[in-house]
Amino acid sequence: DVVIDTTVPTSAIATPNGTTIRTLASVAGTANADLAGLAKVEVSIQQAMASPATSYFNGTGFTSDTTVYFRVGGDTGNGEVSWSSVASAGLLAALAVGSTYTVRAYATDNVEGAYANTQKTAGSYPARTFLWDPTAPTIGVSVPSSSFYGPAYDITAIVGTSDDVGSRVTKVEVEIERTTSTDFSGANDRYWDNSGFGAASSSWNAVSGNLASWNYPLSWSANRRYGVRARVTDLAGSVST
Repeated sequence: DVVIDTTVPTSAIATPNGTTIRTLASVAGTANADLAGLAKVEVSIQQAMASPATSYFNGTGFTSDTTVYFRVGGDTGNGEVSWSSVASAGLLAALAVGSTYTVRAYATDNVEGAYANTQKTAGSYPARTFLWDPTAPTIGVSVPSSSFYGPAYDITAIVGTSDDVGSRVTKVEVEIERTTSTDFSGANDRYWDNSGFGAASSSWNAVSGNLASWNYPLSWSANRRYGVRARVTDLAGSVST
């Protein structure tokens, strides 16, 4: 039998699957080469640079001015094929915090030799762009700064700062515990739930306004002991520890 196949194969990228990511275990997706079957899938990874410069990963770094193709695993067969390629240690080491990268996939079918249908020349390949941010954001609390407050030394808000190197801060939260014990283990301890100390377990409350230099207003009851914690989340989903 002779098969005449003039259809360019298709491919899709499943991972990376976010616009801002903190981990990259593999590049993976699917491909379909219709009648002739799938011969291979290749990927390229490009780092965004100031125009007109381009920088493609070449196996050790983003130093190539031309596209470098890498063959993936599980990339042959008929029908829809699932392919993947484990992110190498060299790639992970070369990714720069705060930089933007584009992954492209190219499927080629089994039509013989130079006549093969391929996304590399058809220009219909998929692309997935992401910002690399594997670092956790940081947060600091400047108020309260003392262990004791009173009428002459009042506290009207919890105050602090937050920062993120790779992307940006998306959320700041505070936890306020009111206790009757000296070690915050009392049976009657309660947590602020954004309206009162009615929560019996940990409750985090979102801070509004400027998150880089933030404050959370709160009225305190006299002759009580309180514990305050704060945490921050960035665009990649990393949370401060």
